[in-house]
Amino acid sequence: MRKTIGSAFIILLVIAAVAFILKDIDFAKVWSLLITVDFKLFLLAVILFGSSFLFWNLRWQYSMRGLQDVGFLELLRYLFVGIFFNTVTPGAGVGGEPVRAYLLSKKYDKPSSKFFGVILGDKSLHLIAFVFFFLLSLIYIIFILDIPLSYKIFFGVIFALIVFLIVLFILTVFNEFKSIGFVRWFYFIPFVKKRYRTKKAFEDAVSRSFKNIGGTFREVMKNKEKFAFGIICSFGFWISTFLVSYVLFIALGAKTPFIFIIIAVSVGYFFGDLSPSPGGVGIMEAAALLIYIAMGINPEIALSVALLDRVISLFYRIGIGGVTVLSFNKRIRRSFKKEIEEE
Repeated sequence: MRKTIGSAFIILLVIAAVAFILKDIDFAKVWSLLITVDFKLFLLAVILFGSSFLFWNLRWQYSMRGLQDVGFLELLRYLFVGIFFNTVTPGAGVGGEPVRAYLLSKKYDKPSSKFFGVILGDKSLHLIAFVFFFLLSLIYIIFILDIPLSYKIFFGVIFALIVFLIVLFILTVFNEFKSIGFVRWFYFIPFVKKRYRTKKAFEDAVSRSFKNIGGTFREVMKNKEKFAFGIICSFGFWISTFLVSYVLFIALGAKTPFIFIIIAVSVGYFFGDLSPSPGGVGIMEAAALLIYIAMGINPEIALSVALLDRVISLFYRIGIGGVTVLSFNKRIRRSFKKEIEEE
């Protein structure tokens, strides 16, 4: 109940923030900008957005070495299934990771926990590059951007928190994954108890899963070649993502400094991941728009870029992702049916 009230409160804050930002925007001008956008440059932005997923898939394929060799195009299908579920589930885009691990485990008959460990390692490499750009953005906002002191303090607190979490991550990432004590109480959930005959059998299964996750996760993070290659691909992903907005600004006749794009997009993604809305819809655009306006960019052009970026994003994440999910539909149904019959 409290979680529901909290989510509703955040959504109301988002609506209020968006209303505050949009009240002075000339929507007729926004519409005229959208219909006069340079189509060739818009197409380039679409291609750049797609290239970011190719970097992601290449990184993931390399991280999978030693566990399972999967063709690039075949693995791309699994990636888009995960992207689809990341987009339609609230929060920091993690709903698709278990789905990817589950489908791979059924396809290659290996524990899903091992695939999940690789995915977590791959996700960590992705976040390391993002944190670099986000900290760069916070430094610019705090020390260079001319905004009210209260805003600088707010972003300063976020900066300190991020640094603390980085130190904590460094201190713990190479330690063994340990099963959390309270997990054993999950055994008393009816459908869990039905699957495992004894509590010890459940605890043993949980212990094996944590061991598998920790083993493959550490293998990705400790392997120098995988780590270096993964970081390069992660930077490729984010640079491609930033270039999408950069090209869209040019397509609308407004060349914007690339550093401004990095700052606004990074802040947008950060708050979008914290929002309760699926895919960060609303709050991501609102946060980016606030930063654009604070940096002196025309609000109508900034809003047009945010809208076009979201259209391109949904084309890949929901459009292509949804089609890919449908291609796995029969396999998913067969897997669940088989598990039910075994029980």
